[in-house]
Amino acid sequence: MGTENKRWSMQQHENFTKKLRKNMVADYKHWAVILNIQQYYVGRTLVWAKRYEAHSEFDLTDEEIEEVLRIKRDVKAALDATLKPDMINTAFLGNEVDHCHCHIIPRYHQVRKVLAGGDVFQDQFFGKHWYQDSAKYFKTRQRPFEGVKAILTTAIANVRKQRKRPLTTPKFTSAAIEVVRNDAQALVQVIDLKSVKETKEDTQKPKHCPTQELIESIAHVDKAKLHHVEKTKNTHESVSPRTKLLGAIQNPSKVRG
Repeated sequence: MGTENKRWSMQQHENFTKKLRKNMVADYKHWAVILNIQQYYVGRTLVWAKRYEAHSEFDLTDEEIEEVLRIKRDVKAALDATLKPDMINTAFLGNEVDHCHCHIIPRYHQVRKVLAGGDVFQDQFFGKHWYQDSAKYFKTRQRPFEGVKAILTTAIANVRKQRKRPLTTPKFTSAAIEVVRNDAQALVQVIDLKSVKETKEDTQKPKHCPTQELIESIAHVDKAKLHHVEKTKNTHESVSPRTKLLGAIQNPSKVRG
């Protein structure tokens, strides 16, 4: 941390924490996991210490250190199951922000088409320093940002549920992951129709994960196609990749491989 930085007040810390939590994808006892608004590395997250006195990693308690290591493993498993980065960097910096936080930065060897509207992500400095000067002021547009946020929220939640087992790929629908990875525009359209934000009225209702809402929405829109597939399943008629995907969603037990 630069010597020119001044120590934040408690109020400054609380205000900044409140701002960050709007983009939270996971909440732990000592840390909040935030999807960074600068998504020039798709899936880039920030692990933020909740305790005000934790100004740097050297101020962390043993319990905070143990938990942040577990969080990094959880986030890695979630990223591996969804965006599938080729490697992941982590860094405790603090050059500009006077509080302990850890960056988790996915790196991609090949071009990824993740963002909607024709955006294509390319990690042009793969294998080199993670920072991209050309993207310093880049901010992901709100719609695709919410899509990435929704899928990582679900993925991390699934990892945490399975923590008592060996740390492996989360067991949530691979078909939904494929939609996110290869057809982010569809994800954005579904999220526009089915908001993932909770309201006060929703607190009394059973909660559904964003991934499940994604699956249900696609299945509802293409219900007629699924009916057609059921009628012709014993014929040699060709079925489109999208229809096969929808069939896999409805009948996962019949999927081979």
